[in-house]
Amino acid sequence: MTKRKLKLGSIALVVMLVGAFALVGLAAAEDDLDPIEDGHVAHDETIETDGPADVIVDLEADSEAAEAVKVTADVDGETETIEVAAGESESLEFDVDSWGSYDVEILTETEDDADDLVSIDVSTEADRVDGYEVESENDLELTNDTTDAFVDVEVDDEADDEVMVTLEVSDSETGDVLRFTSDEIEADETASLEVAVDDLEDVDGVDLTVYLETEDDADDLEVLDLGLSESTGYPIGSVDGSTEIPNWALIGVVLVGLGVVVLRQ
Repeated sequence: MTKRKLKLGSIALVVMLVGAFALVGLAAAEDDLDPIEDGHVAHDETIETDGPADVIVDLEADSEAAEAVKVTADVDGETETIEVAAGESESLEFDVDSWGSYDVEILTETEDDADDLVSIDVSTEADRVDGYEVESENDLELTNDTTDAFVDVEVDDEADDEVMVTLEVSDSETGDVLRFTSDEIEADETASLEVAVDDLEDVDGVDLTVYLETEDDADDLEVLDLGLSESTGYPIGSVDGSTEIPNWALIGVVLVGLGVVVLRQ
């Protein structure tokens, strides 16, 4: 009898645990809000970033709002939805992984809900480091064949942690930062960072700078190469930029074909 009670008690405990997990899952599912698709546009702007960044949307609701304000934030097609309680502030954060322009749209269900938002602020925080300059190349000329700026790096196998690296491209003449990219490199890894420069307008030359977070990181990292990549842009089969197949190539094909026929005989 005692064994049967123990068995029933164990089964009951398992059932209770499963039920508890189910309730937790249900509560989490109920917390997921459906995005607003055809609501009121409370805010709309385009942001510019020179490289990977966090886009931060700060929202604040009026203390006299009758109820929590449901808000959907859309950053270049990526959406998040929250509710902002009366008198409270909330923040949403989005990651963009490259330089460029990004559309930011804030939607509420109604225009009245938008009026209950007393503050909507959109800002960016660059995902980069600039604490220590480890390597640079200056006054590099851009030509019609230039495609990318690049840096090849290697992290020591005894490094205690990942090393954050930023490659920055700036205008040689003005010093303005044009664009950058960043990456975290693990110990005993070799990596390449690239920044496209073939679409830069009104820029004749660039400076390339490799940054680390601290000087100590330089002990764990070696810059193998830094510069600009170039391409002729010629299609396969072309030796002079034209798409016409050269006569010598046609002759070569004919000779190979004749050789195959002779071997078969």
